Amino acid sequence: MKLGLSSRRSVPVLARLQRYGGILVRPRSTVRSLAPGVGASDGLVLLLLYGLGAKLEPLAHGVADFQASQGLSAVIALALGLVAYLPWVLTTVLVEFTLGRDRLERTELCKVPLIVCAAAAGLADHLGAPIPGPVYLPEVLGAAWAVGVAAWIRADVVDDEAHAVPLSARLRTLAGVAGGLFLFVLGANATADARYLSERWATLAPLSVGEPISPFTANLVDGGSVSRDDLSEGVHLLVFWTTWCGVCETEMPTLAELHRRYEARGLRIIAVNDDTDEPARLGKVKEYRDGHSLPFPIALDHGAMRTIFRVRVFPHTVLVRDGQVRFVHQGRVLESTLAGEIDSLLAEG
Repeated sequence: MKLGLSSRRSVPVLARLQRYGGILVRPRSTVRSLAPGVGASDGLVLLLLYGLGAKLEPLAHGVADFQASQGLSAVIALALGLVAYLPWVLTTVLVEFTLGRDRLERTELCKVPLIVCAAAAGLADHLGAPIPGPVYLPEVLGAAWAVGVAAWIRADVVDDEAHAVPLSARLRTLAGVAGGLFLFVLGANATADARYLSERWATLAPLSVGEPISPFTANLVDGGSVSRDDLSEGVHLLVFWTTWCGVCETEMPTLAELHRRYEARGLRIIAVNDDTDEPARLGKVKEYRDGHSLPFPIALDHGAMRTIFRVRVFPHTVLVRDGQVRFVHQGRVLESTLAGEIDSLLAEG
């Protein structure tokens, strides 16, 4: 007697692998073999596999940034880590739209291709052969594949009044092998991610409170330079920014106001520009400064300061007192938050 993927005689793990592998190699036959209710837990399982097998590194970055930040910046850091699940959410919406509301029970199964593409891209990067193109290209391809599968199987989803059509022994074997390869790719990428994170965990988050600042020197737009030694006395606010960063632009008036309010009390603000090095960079930065009436000095970083302070998000704000990092913020930060921190540092005398 032939057994379908829904047979109670099937080993649960094997049946699950056959579903996941089958949707990759024989999607229509696989879906026709599934009775209503089979695979009810696929959504949760695949969500965990996506996080652990394909997105462990960005999720860990979010956790590390959360631990190194304070207040609203900590919440933003955690939210940025969870952005790793954005392709999953968008793919879910597209697949549900394609399948229709009466076929939503197979939505999760259609997202197996997304997981495959994301994990394979991560593994290729670890092996030194990164996928060419934008960093989000694998997820775009995976989402397109998932939507294509949803459109292909739309008419084959078994309803409550229909009967599942068991897979042949050959197709069950093929689906099982594909499911095993799927699990292997996820496991290999998760292992590589875990090794990478264990080796770099201490430097994964931004330079935080108590860590020493390595030596650096950066030229200022109007001449002169700034170095680590310049931070050894007094209170300094460093903000890393780019001319194309929208959040940076909205925060420039806040920084200008803080400069006017605290300059006489000893605060020095230095805006560290991290635009791509190009012949027109200096002119572009000067035009930006003049257009926004920025009253504080601007340093041109060529990557050294960004590396030392471990900047991954713009704007990135660091408050330093007497050469020691005291506060770190990634992304948007409230003026009241910065003002309170500056007041506390200046009050130390």
